[in-house]
Formats: sequence, structure tokens, C-alpha cells
Amino acid sequence: MLLAQGRPGVGHHQHARLLKEHGLTREVGLAVPHFFAAAMAAARTDLVAGVPRRVARSFCEMLALRAVELPFAFPHMTTALMWHTRTDADPGARYFRSLVTEALREAPRARRQLKG
Repeated sequence: MLLAQGRPGVGHHQHARLLKEHGLTREVGLAVPHFFAAAMAAARTDLVAGVPRRVARSFCEMLALRAVELPFAFPHMTTALMWHTRTDADPGARYFRSLVTEALREAPRARRQLKG
């Protein structure tokens, strides 16, 4: 059985379609609000959770979990930042967005450096 994160949306539908193309179906046993809750539930049950590779590696270091690659390629998903217009000019919100953006830019570079 599978864990699902959040409410069904584009990622869930894309995942279900991809599984169907490979003759597989999703059977959701538990829905949780975020990746950490999915990891905790997977570590304490017989459920499996599909999370991004980078997230899975971190959770495997912290919990009694094992990462397994999908037997087929999963399409790249884009991450986007969105905010209300009233916070667009707020200095604190701008600073926070810049930290998030820089961290996301650094992640692929750091991964390449680790691989050598």
C-alpha cells in the first residue's frame, strides 16, 4: 500500500497515469500533509512513500528506511514559488524568497560536486 502526500493534484494524477501506463495501480492506505510525515509513517508501517530522490536520501540517513528506484523514468517536475502581492515588497519576505531561491539553485551544483 502507498502513502500519499497532500491533496490530489497534478503530481498525483501524473503519478497515477504513469503507473497505469506500466500496468500498475495506486492503492492509497494513508494520506499525509508533507514528506516528513510520509517518511515517519513509512518507517513505522509496511506502507511505501514516493518522495523526491534528494528527500529520500536525507530520510534514509535519519530513519530506518531504504530507498528504491522506480523501474521506469519519472518525468521532471517543476517547483515554483508563489506569494501574495501584498508581500511582494516586504523586505523580510523578499529576503526569505531569496534564501529559498538560492538554496534551490545550489542543490544541483552541490550534487554534481559530491559525485566528483
